Amino acid sequence: MKILFVIDNLGGGGAQKLVSDLILAITNAHCELLLLSNKTDKYYSLLVQNGIKIHIIPKSYKSPISKMHYMWQIIKKGQYSIIHANLFPAFYYVSAIKFLHRKKCPPILMTEHSTDNGRRHKPLFFFIEVLIYSQYDHIISISNQTQIYLLSWLKNNRNNGKRYSVIENGIDVRRFANAGKYKREQIFPGILKEDFLISMVGSFTNQKNHKNMIEAISILPDEYKLLLVGEGKLYNDIVQLVNEKALNKRVMFLGFRKDTAEIMKSVDLVCVPSIWEGFGLVAVEAMACGVPVAVANVPGLSEVVGDAGIQFDPCNPKDIANALRKCRDSMAFDNENTNNRIARAQRFSILRMKNEYIALFFKYCNR
Repeated sequence: MKILFVIDNLGGGGAQKLVSDLILAITNAHCELLLLSNKTDKYYSLLVQNGIKIHIIPKSYKSPISKMHYMWQIIKKGQYSIIHANLFPAFYYVSAIKFLHRKKCPPILMTEHSTDNGRRHKPLFFFIEVLIYSQYDHIISISNQTQIYLLSWLKNNRNNGKRYSVIENGIDVRRFANAGKYKREQIFPGILKEDFLISMVGSFTNQKNHKNMIEAISILPDEYKLLLVGEGKLYNDIVQLVNEKALNKRVMFLGFRKDTAEIMKSVDLVCVPSIWEGFGLVAVEAMACGVPVAVANVPGLSEVVGDAGIQFDPCNPKDIANALRKCRDSMAFDNENTNNRIARAQRFSILRMKNEYIALFFKYCNR
C-alpha cells in the first residue's frame, strides 16, 4: 500500500502535527507527502530524517490550474493506492483532481479537522462545498462533534457510515506522561515560588483566542503568570496588547517549541481558550502529563476533556479568569485527579488512531 498525504504546509498547527505523527506511525505502508507551499519548517526535518519523501509545489506554479496539473503529474507517476487530503485549500485541489480524472485517480480520503471555519459563514460556499465533499470516497472527522457540524453544514442527514466516520486524534501518551520537568525559572525567568504558572499552546490566530486570554490575565492578581507557546499571523498584535496592558512581566512568549511536553510538565495549569476546536490535541497532551486543564466549553474540545478539566465561556474574559482562579483554589492538584487525567488521555493513543486509519486505508485500496 502506497499513500500520498496532501496538506498545505507543515506549520505548527494540530492538523500538521496529526499528519506528521500519522506518517511516522505507519510502518506497514509506504507514505509520501505533498505540500502546496514551501513552508517546510516545524515538522519537515523530522520527516526527512525518517526517510519520508516530500514533494513541494514550486513557487512558479501560482495559479490553481497549474498547481493541480503539477499535483496530477505526481499522482500519476507515484501510482498511489490512496490519496489522503487535509485542510483547505489542499482538499479542494484533491477533490477537483478527482472530478477531472475520475477513474484514473486513486481513491481519495480526507480528514475534517474543525467544527467551524470562515467558509461556513458564507452562503455561496455551501453549494461549492457540497460538490467538493461529494468527490471524496471517505471523509474522516477527528471527533463526533466535528462530524455532526460537518453533516449539518452539508445538510446531510442520511449518514449511513459508508462515507463518513470518526477517528479521534491520538498522541504518544507515554512520551508525555514520562516527560521531564524544567525548573520554572528556566522557562519564566524571575518567577516566584508563590506564582501560579499557566501555559497556553497554539498558533496566534483568532480561533485560539489569545486576546481574551490576555484580558483574563489582566483581571487576575500579579501572581498569575502566562507562558505563550506558538507563533502565527496575530503574534505582533498580541505582543502589542500585552504591552498596552503593562503585562510584560507576567506574560512570556516562547515561540514555536518542540519540547511542549516538558513545558507542560513544568507549569501549574494548561489553558485552551479556543473559540472553536475540532478536537483539542493540546488538552489531551496536558492530561497525559497529569497537569490540570481549563478549557473552552465548545463542541469537540469539551467532549474530549469531559469532567477531567474545568470549562468556561471563551467569549467572556471574566469567566476565563474565574475558571483560572477556581483551578488554583480547588483540589484539582491531588494525585487522584492526576491519575484520572492520565487515564482519560490514554483513550486517545496514537496506536489506536494509527490502527483505525490503516484499517480504513486498506479497505479502500483493496476495492
